[in-house]
Amino acid sequence: MTNIDMTEEELNKFLGYCRECVRQTEHVTESSTNEFLTSVKTIVFAGLVSYYGPDKFNDIYMAFLKTKFVVCDETISQLLMNKYNFDEKSVLKLSEHCPGVFYNAVAFKNQKSNKYQIKRTIYVSKFMASSSILIPSFVHQMNHILNSINNPIVNKRNIGLGSRMGVAFDSFISRSCDSLGLEEAFNKLQSEEVMDRIVEFSFYDITVPGVSEILNSIFHGVSFEEKSEDDLITKIARPLYKDDEFNKVLVDRRFTGRLAGIREEFDSKVGEGSYVEFLSICDKLSNPSDDVTKDSDDAKLLVKKYLDKSNNN
Repeated sequence: MTNIDMTEEELNKFLGYCRECVRQTEHVTESSTNEFLTSVKTIVFAGLVSYYGPDKFNDIYMAFLKTKFVVCDETISQLLMNKYNFDEKSVLKLSEHCPGVFYNAVAFKNQKSNKYQIKRTIYVSKFMASSSILIPSFVHQMNHILNSINNPIVNKRNIGLGSRMGVAFDSFISRSCDSLGLEEAFNKLQSEEVMDRIVEFSFYDITVPGVSEILNSIFHGVSFEEKSEDDLITKIARPLYKDDEFNKVLVDRRFTGRLAGIREEFDSKVGEGSYVEFLSICDKLSNPSDDVTKDSDDAKLLVKKYLDKSNNN
């Protein structure tokens, strides 16, 4: 039983069209063609359209168009050490975050326009080509990008300019990054839902070259079970994310970049200043101290207050 509202013929036409769109972005950006990577991008592109709906098709297209994709002849760990000179602890953390895939975003000021722009690159290790982890890793990183395309540069009061990735904010001045842990939690939860859509494709007889081989070799028409265990912040955020009312606002405002709407929704049920408090606690939990139990309990209490009010309306 699937949620795809298409016949098998329609699904194949849809996947074929997504493939042509991906190839078009490669042609426009003059990217070197790698058939395997093109097929992976096609599957992820189609999964995102299936999840977000056709009205977000242009945004998804732009996310792929504005991203450079690079196939690496080395592991992601080797890439991080050789190209970025990260220390061993950082290499281990980043390589385990999305195995086989690394996303790098760099903000720079355009000298002609005097405005900041974001240069986005996704690296894919060729050593992960046959791994079932590759597609989920790719989905996770592309979903970050998709939820950063609109309003990517933000001017926060008393802080100044910075770049936005979902609900996270990276200050150009202090170089601090706020709400990254919560953004990772929301993105993980949403990426799981996108993956459910992609797995559904494998229940059909897919005839699109490259796409059919990957879907059959990785998923075999069965439920995808390789979901990583929730970290502490994701455990706290999952009930909030699953609330229909909050989810509707979160998905829309995280996508458009009008993040104030998320705060307004949360505060309308929990009290003014509650969402800022929630963000602050989640930032503490990203770098846990001796008060991790208290901070965790405080965050859970704020979520419970929201859910209690939401369920009673």
